[in-house]
Amino acid sequence: MITLTTIGHKQRRNRNYRRVWPVAPTSGIGTTAPAAKLELYDTVQANPRLILSGQEFYAAANTSTSGIAFLAGVNRTSNRQLWIGDSAALTSNTTNPIIRISPNGLAIDAIATDGVTTKQLQLGNTAGLNLLGNVGIGTVTPVATLDVAGTMRMAKNASAPYSCDNAHDGALAITSSYTQCICKGASSSWVRVTDGSSTCYWNSIPIVINGTSRNWSDGTYAISCNAYRSGSGLYTYTGDTGDGVYTIDPDGAGGSAAFTVYCDMTTEGGGWTAVITNSDASRFYADAPLWYDTTYDAGPITPSSRGKSQSFATVVGSSMMVIYLPLKG
Repeated sequence: MITLTTIGHKQRRNRNYRRVWPVAPTSGIGTTAPAAKLELYDTVQANPRLILSGQEFYAAANTSTSGIAFLAGVNRTSNRQLWIGDSAALTSNTTNPIIRISPNGLAIDAIATDGVTTKQLQLGNTAGLNLLGNVGIGTVTPVATLDVAGTMRMAKNASAPYSCDNAHDGALAITSSYTQCICKGASSSWVRVTDGSSTCYWNSIPIVINGTSRNWSDGTYAISCNAYRSGSGLYTYTGDTGDGVYTIDPDGAGGSAAFTVYCDMTTEGGGWTAVITNSDASRFYADAPLWYDTTYDAGPITPSSRGKSQSFATVVGSSMMVIYLPLKG
C-alpha cells in the first residue's frame, strides 16, 4: 500500500497512479505531514528509506531485486547520519560495510552496520585524487598543503619509480638501501636529497665522496679498503671509486672511532690499505721502533708522505704488499 499525501490538492491512493503536479506540493510516504517536497518516513528500525534496484546502468542483462540502500543511520539532533549500503547486507554486525555521511560533523567515512566498527574507505583511483586546499592527516587544522600529525611510510624502490622529468620535478622516493632521492627535473636525474647532486643508486649501496674521504652512501663504513673493494650484499664497489682516502671502521659500529686511510684500489686487484710509508730504510730493521710503538699519524698516510697509520694495529689482512718508490733528485 502506497500513501501519497499532498498539501493543497486532493489526496489520491493508487499504486499505479502517476500525476504531473501543476504546482510544487509537499509529498510524504509513510507520513501525512510531510515537511519537504518528498519525505520518506518509517517507524521500523531496520527498514531502509530507499532502495535502488533492478537493471543496472553499467551493463545490460544485470538485474537484481536487491540494490543500493539509503538509511537514516543515526537521526538525532545535531547528529544526522546517512548510511549507504547493500540492501542484501544490512544485518547489524561487524562485517557488513556501509558508507557514512555525517553533515553535522562534515565527515565521510566507512563503518560496519553495527555503527561502531570502522572500515577502510577508498577514495580516488589510479587516475589520482585532486584535493583543494590544505590536507591534514591526524589533524583538523592543517597549516600546510600536506600536514601529517604522525609518521609517514614510503615504499622502497629497487629501481627508479619513473623517469625523472620536469613534470615530476621535486618528487621524493627511497631506494632499497633507504637513501632519500629527489627528482631534479632540470637535469632529468634522481639525486640524493642530502646534497642535491649525487646520483641515486636504487638497488645497491655505492661509495660516495663525503668531504675529503669516501664511505658507503648510507653513511656507514667498511672495515678495510679490501672490504670496500670486495663489497657484500647491497654494498657494491660502485659510485665514487678509485685510489684515494676512505673512512674505515675496523671494529665496526659502536667500538673505536672510525678513521681515514689511503686505499690503493687498482694495484694487483686493489683493496690495499696503506699502513706505513717511509723513506728511511733503517726504520724497517727487525728491531726498529716502528714495529712496536703505538704512535700513529692523525690523518691518512699516502704514497707521497711519511708516517704510520692507525690501520697498522687495527686492520686484519692476509696479504702484505711492499712498494718501492726510488727517491728522485
